[in-house]
Amino acid sequence: MTVQSNPSAFNKAGQAPPPKHVKPSKRAAMVRSAQICCDHRQSLFSYVNSDSRRSEFFHEVKAVLDGTARTHADCSQFYAAIANYHGVRGLTDDDYTGSLLQKGKLVYHPTPGDCVIFGGGTGEHAAMITYNGFTIGFGHSPGAPNRVKLHDMATYFSQHGHPGVRFLSFVK
Repeated sequence: MTVQSNPSAFNKAGQAPPPKHVKPSKRAAMVRSAQICCDHRQSLFSYVNSDSRRSEFFHEVKAVLDGTARTHADCSQFYAAIANYHGVRGLTDDDYTGSLLQKGKLVYHPTPGDCVIFGGGTGEHAAMITYNGFTIGFGHSPGAPNRVKLHDMATYFSQHGHPGVRFLSFVK
């Protein structure tokens, strides 16, 4: 069997061109940024008692990802900031779990990059769905942001009087 190649696919030296860079999906880029934040966890500080600094990260995402900034966040601002940085529109530095619930599209089968809200009502905690049953969140345990099993987080909140898990998609 003879394999024919397309001669125009090769340069003058007979070499195939290098593969084109494939831009990761928005969802994959969001998850990667959350993972980088875990690596740079010493650069992120939890706010204290509704401190106005809870939204600093929203304006400093790039610097934190580059490892050149130290800033404050909370769980909802951690999600909103990363999503906004990657082009998700409609999220602001004022968002909290309740406003995320109003802005996101409720989904029953979350995919990486989606948001999970733990607890009833306006929610108690927000995190990002990653891969293989894990979340990355901020402010729910020492050393956050960190990677935690979705099941473990749901169990924790249920045992502490905040049952319920809702998944939201912001990525179109």
